[in-house]
Order: sequence, then C-alpha cells, then structure tokens
Amino acid sequence: MTKKIIVIYNCSKYSKIKDLNQFIINYKKYKPGTAHTLIICFKNLDNKEIIKRKKILRKIKYVSYIDPQINNDFEWGSQKRLAELYKNHFFFFLNDFSYPICKNWLKIFASHIKKNYIIGSMGNLSSHFKNSLYRKRNENYFTFVIKIIYSYINYNNFPNPHIRSTGFMYHAKAYLDFFKDKIVTNKRLSHYYESGKKGMSNFFFKKKYSVFIVNSDNKKFDIVNGKKSLTYASGNQEKLIISDKKTRAYQKSDKLGKKKMTKQAWG
Repeated sequence: MTKKIIVIYNCSKYSKIKDLNQFIINYKKYKPGTAHTLIICFKNLDNKEIIKRKKILRKIKYVSYIDPQINNDFEWGSQKRLAELYKNHFFFFLNDFSYPICKNWLKIFASHIKKNYIIGSMGNLSSHFKNSLYRKRNENYFTFVIKIIYSYINYNNFPNPHIRSTGFMYHAKAYLDFFKDKIVTNKRLSHYYESGKKGMSNFFFKKKYSVFIVNSDNKKFDIVNGKKSLTYASGNQEKLIISDKKTRAYQKSDKLGKKKMTKQAWG
C-alpha cells in the first residue's frame, strides 16, 4: 500500500521572507524523490504578511493551512492540529529555518518509516541538566541554582539521547498519542518536549518504538551512535540531509567552536 506522506513547513512571524525564500530554493533544487503533499503552515501571521508570503509561494505547489491558534503554542501545537486533520498520514516536519540539502531527502525517510517508527535527520546526547552546571557570566547565583534544580527535575543527565525536533518523520497517530494532552506556552516547555524526561524521544523509547536517525547515504543509526552518521555536530556534517540554524552555526564555527559543539552533543 502506498504511504500517504505530508511535508509540513512551518512559516511563522518569527522567521523572515528570506527564510521562506531559502526553503523554496532548496525544495525546488533537491528533488524529494517520492510523492507527497506539501503543507505550508502559516502561524501567528496577520493577513497582510500571509498575502506577502503567498506571493513568493507561487513558485511551488502547496496546500495552505492557516493555524487558527492565536496564542503561540510553537510548532508542537500546529503539528497536533494537523495530525487531527490527517490522522492516516505520515508527517515530515520542517521548522521555519530548515530546508533539504540533498537529493531524494524524503525518499530516504519514506524507505524506512513505519507507524511505530520515529526517524530524525539529526539527534544528539546533550543534556540540559549537564549544561545547567555551567554558570553564564551574566547569571547571578540564585538564578544559577534555580536553573540547576529545574534541570535536574526535568532532564536526564548526559547521555540523553534524543532526535531533534525539525527534519523528522512520524505517523500522525503516533504524534497524537504523545501530544494529545499537552500544551506549550513558552520556549522552556518546547525544549522540554524535545529532550526532557517525558519529552518526545523518551516517550517513544518507553513505547518500544524504533527511534533512530538516517543520513544522506540512507544508513540508519541508533541515537547513541549518532556521531558516526556525520550529520549533526560531527565531522563536517557531510552526510546531513536537512540544514537548520544549529547545523549552520556548526559549519560557520572555527575549529575550537566545532570541538565544543561536538563535545556538548556527543561527549
């Protein structure tokens, strides 16, 4: 049976026209390699801004979805509402700042995906708890201690394997199983649902789902061995499928900066 696949691209007020332009350029340049429906999710944008962005989107074929949620519940809430509309589909999600950088990018995911699989284009072992133990220069000691306590309660210590929440694929019903009773009201909660103790990856680990990452060679890796995939913060990221803010920050870093990012991600 043919898999019904939807690619969701989040287009919100927190990104700029140039971000959407870059997505369009790469979406056209790097063929996905498999049939799908592209949904552009307009989030927290006024009508004037939506019209402006739709003019640019004439270059590609897509389905428009204007998220009715007024308050920002981040990409998590948008995906939930779309999953409720398309319960029998597989979703591939991209945030505002992400775009494909290799051919057959969607075909790679589609060749592996099953209803009880969650597949990421990148992951890491980073832990907010371990990171909280380092005090920032402008951070007073009270804030520092509170941060450590919060992180200890909500995050596992390193290694904390998880996929990153952009450039990943899943079945709509699986997402609803995870997010059915949750809401996101701030960035802290968004981080928690990505890598917290009851975040997305840990939820599906406990459900005995297959959770792994793939690279541009169409090879799969469990997240513990994700450094070998040469995707996120590893080598020159030469096997990366999806580019985002953090992967580009790594590419722009000097040798010392890369070393620090790799250590934080993989130990």
